[in-house]
Amino acid sequence: MTFELLPPYPNPIYSSGTTSNTTILFKFDKPRDYTLALFDAAGRKMRSIAAGFLLGGDHSVAFDQSGLAAGEYFIALASYGVILSQRLVILTPN
Repeated sequence: MTFELLPPYPNPIYSSGTTSNTTILFKFDKPRDYTLALFDAAGRKMRSIAAGFLLGGDHSVAFDQSGLAAGEYFIALASYGVILSQRLVILTPN
């Protein structure tokens, strides 16, 4: 394993007028530069979530999805030319 992106939770999440977070978990086997971003289903970058340099180990980021429309999105973790992704669904509450 060089690095791993785990499924975000909770997932799906509900869009609302209040702040709603999902947690993104990822693991590095050694120190590395990385970027974490959100893309829509058409592949357009919607938000930069985090970027920088982290030591090896388990890491988590709380992602605030407020302001995003209901739909299907992809969280992408990139490091040294390798990109991993996980699906995130935002629903409209009934």
